Amino acid sequence: LWEAIESAKASTGGALCCHYAVIDKAGRAALNNHGVGLSRSDLIVFVSNDFIFNPGCLSAHICFHRGHGGREAVGIGPALFSDDFRHRSPFMRWIEDSGNLFGYSFSRDDPAMFPDNFFGVYNTSINKDFLLSAGGFDEDFTFAAWEDLECGKRLEADGMQVHLIQEAEAIHDHDLSFSERAMAVYRAGKSVAGYQQKTGSNLATSSPMWRFVLESFYRQLAVREGLKETFWSLALKASFLGGYLQAAGVHLIRKPLLLVGHR
Repeated sequence: LWEAIESAKASTGGALCCHYAVIDKAGRAALNNHGVGLSRSDLIVFVSNDFIFNPGCLSAHICFHRGHGGREAVGIGPALFSDDFRHRSPFMRWIEDSGNLFGYSFSRDDPAMFPDNFFGVYNTSINKDFLLSAGGFDEDFTFAAWEDLECGKRLEADGMQVHLIQEAEAIHDHDLSFSERAMAVYRAGKSVAGYQQKTGSNLATSSPMWRFVLESFYRQLAVREGLKETFWSLALKASFLGGYLQAAGVHLIRKPLLLVGHR
């Protein structure tokens, strides 16, 4: 990556101002905090390492904040798999269209219904001072899972105002398999359990997380849909619950659920 950045800077005759920082092994929360600390701008734009900004994406973020002067304004840009990935992977189509990937479907949901408390660090712009005033990201989250949601809870309490910037679109350039996603949600379950042990409170629901997930199983079984989609949804919930129980010290499930699913 360092060589690619240097090559890009050279190709612009030095006009591209870009810095690449390396720190010791750390979770995403620590990496984000480190990057924010190095920034000299009032505006922070987060982008996942498997996203490719479409032309005009960064400009759309900047224009949004120029038009929304409040420090509490947060911009979220859509992230979509390429047509090629969607064409050859039924699983990728389902997980994107269903909203199971980000908690909101950028491909199917009505933009007018975009949640006003949505927050994630993949195609997101935020005022640096506002983020720091909320305490930044909790580095006790060692996985790249739910540390942004927890930060969003604190930002929401401080008056966060989230807006969907449809022009700030990015391509999710990532061939996502079912087993890879199962591992990710397993780690998410561990993250939620760790947060609950640390704070004594649940992160996303007022009921115990294990009960919340099991009740979602029952709701899912009552929904009429394709067999593959039902399997994917239930198996990912089981992986999440497995991670949660393992981290909470309930050793009913010692390993993540890694099943071979149809793509």
